Amino acid sequence: RIKDVRLNEETLSCEVVVPDYQLSLAIGKEGQNARLASRLTGWNINIKSETQLADEAAYGDVEWAEGAWVIDPETGEQMWKPADGGEAISVEDWASSQAAAVEAAQETVSDDNDDGDNAVDSEEPVSDGNESVEDAAVTDSDEQEEQS
Repeated sequence: RIKDVRLNEETLSCEVVVPDYQLSLAIGKEGQNARLASRLTGWNINIKSETQLADEAAYGDVEWAEGAWVIDPETGEQMWKPADGGEAISVEDWASSQAAAVEAAQETVSDDNDDGDNAVDSEEPVSDGNESVEDAAVTDSDEQEEQS
């Protein structure tokens, strides 16, 4: 089941989004399905799961830091020293900037998921995960006794 297809006609490439549980099926053993589809269409096909797409949306605008943690010789405090030669910052300042970036990413994902489509595709019964096989057997036998 395909959730979305995004075409780029200029580069002859497309991005196909599938449910997480069908990602390996869509790609095929060692990428065989994706390669065959690419050869047949002449397009570069990139298959992604819904989770991968959400991660890209959440972290796509995040610039990953390059640098190193160093010890300030004067204070003995651990500092983040950017690779580009910028000013070193303390652990507390770094942590607060990261928390702000994570919060902004979560708001973006939350906004993207507020489209009102909360339908469940699975026909599997919903379980809270706390029911054991023995519990299910006892429940079934109790129901059979009540029906007799």
